[in-house]
Amino acid sequence: MTAFTPDAAGQLAGPDWLKARRRAAAEAFAGAGLPSPDEEIWRYSRVADLDLDLYPLASSRPSASDGGLDRLLTIYPDRAATVITVDGALLRAEVDGPHAAAGLVAGPLSEHRGGEELLGSVITEPTDVFAVMNDAFAADPLLVQIPAGMTVGAPIVVVHWLTGNGTAAFPRLVVDAGPDSQARVVDIYASDDGGAGNLVVPVTELGVRQAARLGYVNLQQLALTDWQIASTVARVDRDGDLETTCAGLGAEYARQRTDCHLDGRTPSRPTATSSSATTPGPSRCPPWRSSTTTSAAVTPRPSARSTRSSGSTSRAGASPGPWPSG
Repeated sequence: MTAFTPDAAGQLAGPDWLKARRRAAAEAFAGAGLPSPDEEIWRYSRVADLDLDLYPLASSRPSASDGGLDRLLTIYPDRAATVITVDGALLRAEVDGPHAAAGLVAGPLSEHRGGEELLGSVITEPTDVFAVMNDAFAADPLLVQIPAGMTVGAPIVVVHWLTGNGTAAFPRLVVDAGPDSQARVVDIYASDDGGAGNLVVPVTELGVRQAARLGYVNLQQLALTDWQIASTVARVDRDGDLETTCAGLGAEYARQRTDCHLDGRTPSRPTATSSSATTPGPSRCPPWRSSTTTSAAVTPRPSARSTRSSGSTSRAGASPGPWPSG
């Protein structure tokens, strides 16, 4: 019997608006089925091998760092901010003094006064059923918000650590780069080898407002017993720049879908670039495959979209909505 029910979503803590959002998503998931490899976007995937009954939701809150997690953080000794989740639940969030005084935000989205508007501001419609699951069962959605005009010299590091308890985790990260800001975000998914396999279903929203410059690195170092099915959706406003890098170094099976929407007037030069790397083994995902579609609407706000998925050729997804006031 699957653990992913509306009742389970209702037991997660949070403000009323977040609980209502979770319940609506859980009810939508209850009425949907998992995708099939017969669908073109899931062709060549291993989605038919996924048994949700094997993965209970994590039931306890983290209380202390893991040794492997601490070693991982030594790779980035200079950090403007650090956010850590364990099995999808927030462990700690820290912003260094000068950046905190200047208004940099890195921590739980539910505690931010504009959180309700920011969650789902880039991914206005779920990219697939796994994004619906993330909406329903994300224990602690996170927010990184860079104020207008701020330049953040050191990286903002977000770590999602899995303990190897064989549970399901649904990390959610929203990055809101204010107008004319500049920052780098390093988003890491990692676990120790030797534990029971986990299921990790992340969703990341990258909002790059007018003339902002954002670098985003997604690094996956999961144990070879883990599964990851991830989705990243980005929107780049006029004169904004986004550079993303995705590296998959572990997991039994890993799939990464990326959608990028270019908003505003047609740019005179590229405003979004992406690179990726995978290390597929005998039982892991096939090499990265991608397709890109570009379209310009006959409106004052033409747009371009691209989608890349590890293990499958996929199409463009959700359309962006209006920016929240934040």
